[in-house]
Amino acid sequence: MRFLRLAALLCACLIAPPALAGDETYLLVLGIAQDAGYPQAGCYRPHCQPGWDDPDRRRLASSVAVIDEAGGATYLFDATPDIRQQ
Repeated sequence: MRFLRLAALLCACLIAPPALAGDETYLLVLGIAQDAGYPQAGCYRPHCQPGWDDPDRRRLASSVAVIDEAGGATYLFDATPDIRQQ
């Protein structure tokens, strides 16, 4: 019986939900690094050094934006000092 429940649950997960009409709200993740980005301020250990040496290896701290195009609103969560570049 447990197997049948598990199989039914897995099959239900494979079925795509119908598209919602007018659903124009989405989440946008800005940046990819935790807390203060990469390299961390004041970190000159071997794992941080590549970020100081090569600007292309630097990563911005993450923020999250919820964008509601239908309502014309944007909500920004956990804005970081990197927000100007994002």
